[in-house]
Amino acid sequence: MKRIAALWGGLALSAAIAAPADAITRDDALLAFGAAYPPAAIHHFSDPNGRVAAYMAPAPLAPGSVVTPSLGGTPIDVDAISGNPQWFILLDQEPCALWEHAATYVFVDDVTGVVTSFAYANADWPSINGIELGDGPTATTDLIRIYQLGDPGYGTALPPEPAPNSEWGDAPDGDLAYAGVTGEFPTRDIGFAGLSGARASLPAGSALGSAGSNEDGPLDAADPDGSENQVNRDDDDAMYLVWDPNGPGPSANFLYNMLDIDGAPHYFNALIDFDRNGAWNANGSAGEWVVANDLVTGGGAGVTTTHLSSAFAWTGPGGGIPTAAWARCTLGDSPIGAPPSGWDGSNVPGLDEIEDFCIILRACRAGASCLEAPPSP
Repeated sequence: MKRIAALWGGLALSAAIAAPADAITRDDALLAFGAAYPPAAIHHFSDPNGRVAAYMAPAPLAPGSVVTPSLGGTPIDVDAISGNPQWFILLDQEPCALWEHAATYVFVDDVTGVVTSFAYANADWPSINGIELGDGPTATTDLIRIYQLGDPGYGTALPPEPAPNSEWGDAPDGDLAYAGVTGEFPTRDIGFAGLSGARASLPAGSALGSAGSNEDGPLDAADPDGSENQVNRDDDDAMYLVWDPNGPGPSANFLYNMLDIDGAPHYFNALIDFDRNGAWNANGSAGEWVVANDLVTGGGAGVTTTHLSSAFAWTGPGGGIPTAAWARCTLGDSPIGAPPSGWDGSNVPGLDEIEDFCIILRACRAGASCLEAPPSP
């Protein structure tokens, strides 16, 4: 067992942790977790697919609570950590493996925001006060899921085509997006639906995770990161999707790292194809621009900070819960202006980086893609 009792030394939180006399919020706890386990730097964990998943109790554990590995092991007394209530997150490092396997029990102090972690080579699903996580009342029910984004792609049948040397996305544009649905996401220079693909000219003022790379379009066979972008094959910097089932309907946030290159303010935007029609904000579905112009302030040129996007409803047509959908996340130097129908993901001035993901609401995503949607979590 290894114990870590410090925040990630190389990263700063994007929001100030509350004064010691006050309890921190769920969002503060997520920021502390994201700073301690940066999504863009967590690929060293042992899952062969390079992905992790995490489960967060939706309320802090009260003093007197005891967290115990279900198959035995040394109990962790919440009082012994600091004497304060603790937010609890189970970090599953091998979500495709049966328990027991590598996992980390992460505690975030509800007063100071300090992260204390217990890492195990062979852990199992824990219980809290004798009740398995997720089965009991209050702080152990309706677990918040934290999914790491960034999955292997599946290639393209499209031939190479000339395009300006820029940073490009990798959502399907003329390729299959879902079973029986051709993607019309604006990724290519002039795309399948005639839209101008989003691109950023490097060097840029900010980056999601680490600095991007220029390529001669999303179909560049000589892409410097080793493969052409389409489909979903760009060298993405991983992010987390925080999916919270609590409330009248599920909600979500993006949790990500930003490398501040120029020290100026930046803007985060995100689109999700909730109706799975292969386009963003098509046919009047303006609700797919889920994060619109979040102002993001970094820690100064050359500093990486951790950020949590504005929350948004996770709702598909008819109030359903989409379990696999294409998303585009961007950072830019200026807010995106768009008509009332919403931004469709096409090119706008001032973009710094474009990251496209097939978001899948499943902890184990081995062999999964947007071509087949999993059941609801």
